[in-house]
Amino acid sequence: LQPSEREALGNRHDEAFLRKHGSLHERPAPAEEPNTCIWMGVNDFGHSLRCRNKCLYHPNECVTDPLGVERPKPLDYCVYHVKYCVDTDNHAVPIKVRIPNDMGLCNQCFVLRNGHPPEALLRVPGTRRKLG
Repeated sequence: LQPSEREALGNRHDEAFLRKHGSLHERPAPAEEPNTCIWMGVNDFGHSLRCRNKCLYHPNECVTDPLGVERPKPLDYCVYHVKYCVDTDNHAVPIKVRIPNDMGLCNQCFVLRNGHPPEALLRVPGTRRKLG
């Protein structure tokens, strides 16, 4: 086949594909996977660490996904690495989380809910050595 014939054949193929399947750009984007925590750090031996936990969702704000469905806005961190207390009803000002816990609460809110302060974790669940 001559280059012009190959080009014509390619164009006919593209046109037939578009008639049968439609434009790929018109299709909605696939549903997103849950976000993973963006926390990164270094352990005592100098190895890079990365968190693999799912992120929290904002309690009040929502976003519209490509399919037009309104969903809670994902945050950047998981419950163990969130910087401020997630119980926004108890605070007029954001309160820093001093001891990471499985509820993402500051010490005051944790004591109010559980009756005791959070225990310090030796290892945060979901934290792995970063490869590469």
